[in-house]
Amino acid sequence: MVFGSLQSVIGAPAIAISPGGKLLAFAAAERSGKRQLWIRPLDSVNARPLAGTEDAVSAFWSPDNRSLAFFARGKLKRIDVTSGNVQTICDAPNGRGGAWNQEEVILFASSVGSGFSQVAASGGTPTPATQLDSKKKYWTHRYPSFLPDGRHFLYLARSSVYENNGIYLGSLDGEAPRKVVDAVDALQPAYASGFLLYVVNRGTLVAQPFDAKRMRTTGNPLPIAEGVATSEGYGYAAYSVSANGVLVYSPLIIGDSDLTWFDRKGQRLGKAGPTAAYVTVMLSPDGKHIATDPFDLQVGARDIMLMDLTDPTHEVLSRLTFTPHDEFFPTWSSDGKYVVYTCNGTEISRLPDICRKPATGARQQEVYIEGSIRSRQWEDQNGNKRTSYEIVANVMKMLGSRADSERPAGRAGASVVL
Repeated sequence: MVFGSLQSVIGAPAIAISPGGKLLAFAAAERSGKRQLWIRPLDSVNARPLAGTEDAVSAFWSPDNRSLAFFARGKLKRIDVTSGNVQTICDAPNGRGGAWNQEEVILFASSVGSGFSQVAASGGTPTPATQLDSKKKYWTHRYPSFLPDGRHFLYLARSSVYENNGIYLGSLDGEAPRKVVDAVDALQPAYASGFLLYVVNRGTLVAQPFDAKRMRTTGNPLPIAEGVATSEGYGYAAYSVSANGVLVYSPLIIGDSDLTWFDRKGQRLGKAGPTAAYVTVMLSPDGKHIATDPFDLQVGARDIMLMDLTDPTHEVLSRLTFTPHDEFFPTWSSDGKYVVYTCNGTEISRLPDICRKPATGARQQEVYIEGSIRSRQWEDQNGNKRTSYEIVANVMKMLGSRADSERPAGRAGASVVL
């Protein structure tokens, strides 16, 4: 089987090694575009698909190595990897990681801006396991990993106060959470064989000695792999480790592509610009320029770049943004004078903001909105569970000639109901 893509490059979690270290589960898309879970014994080169796992993300194993839990189409589900039987456990609108303990309890993040919930692995109604501390401005808990006692767990916490980001220790018994790793850029914690694993510096996987009985680090982190695929936005790193210390990871691989012109009849006219790792491509209103956000493997980030199409013999990418953070998803203002894009992290919040910059590059970027995300859940009049995500603006800047000043802002007028 030739896969069109593994989903560990930029997006959601895609690989999970079984607790016994013998079976690898991964999410992949065939060239037809169909994406599902696959499973492969480590002593074999052959993988087989798991029917009923279409669009699955964030798979994680049961302690007995017999089942996988995963998120798909707004639900938390499980599948017996031998029989292929699939069961829906509960609702999970936009899952962000889970873990399964020996007591048949699943701990999971049901949505983007939530704390953890717990639910019986056999299915049922979830109950809260952690609360987001509004005083410290936490906006998400993600990717839990149980310690050997099955009651305590490690997890990633994100806050609009940058210094509060890090890896924390939580408990199903209601103990107060405690920060165990201060690295504010740390991604996706896991425990195995006396070590706490996590990823820092855009792809360096480290192992830090950790006493699972006293539940604290006992030494300095040591690098064990470089170039691990990550997604800072998701808080995800593409690695998995078994209870007995078998480690698998996916290196960062971005495929190059070409931009090609076609006429309205579908006939190929020719290539536009250089070969690059294009992600988003937006044509200016006058059709004379392209804004794009290719991935730069040398720096491990995305920047906004422009291409002038008026002279086909000199179509090159010119850099519009130069920060060490990611800038992506460009679009044009209606008059073509500005490029508006997501700027990943300012000195205030380090959360994704909305920025703009003149297409000429003549001025520094300006920030529209700085803020955080909140979610709330409710049942509609038909008994359906709904979740909304709202931008809570800390600072809103009105860009233009009449209002170049900043002012505090409350809730921005945008929410998405899923």
